[in-house]
Amino acid sequence: MKAAARQVAAAYAEAYKKARLAAGGLSGDDQHQIAQEAQQMAERILQSYPLHPDLLDLMYHRWGSLPSYQRTRGALQFLASVIYDLWSDGRDLQPLIGPGDVPIEMDNTRNAFLTQVGQRENYNSVMDADLIGANARLRLLIIAWHPTVPPYSAIASGTRLATSIMLYSFGARQGEERGVSEI
Repeated sequence: MKAAARQVAAAYAEAYKKARLAAGGLSGDDQHQIAQEAQQMAERILQSYPLHPDLLDLMYHRWGSLPSYQRTRGALQFLASVIYDLWSDGRDLQPLIGPGDVPIEMDNTRNAFLTQVGQRENYNSVMDADLIGANARLRLLIIAWHPTVPPYSAIASGTRLATSIMLYSFGARQGEERGVSEI
């Protein structure tokens, strides 16, 4: 498993470097900074593998401020639900399990999530109407959009983005934006 973690960390760091360098117009100092950031990313991935560091940051920094969230027990319960549901569903997974990979449509994971953020009663109907129900707005949008852009249907970009937005919508501190930002 350590070899796989090293391989994934190196691949993510390299992809990060390439994307940042592709922007162009960088000085030597910028290139050095990007290399350092890529190395830091690789180290964080090695520490969190097989989970994406952003998923752990989300749980610790955003949900950690919620009164209903139990940091250790809650985190373990939520992550166990996520991993169990992904495994039992036989999904073809990304190299790291990130916020967009959380199977929020599965009862076990959804209940663990809503319980930890303290919104179990308030958000089940919202999730059914917008994200996971048979006639959810997201499903209708995906049906309309994906046939025109076939490569995106394989990576479930709409579902992954909507799931991330949902997870990031809880626990924002005073003055902090809810949902997902560009940064």
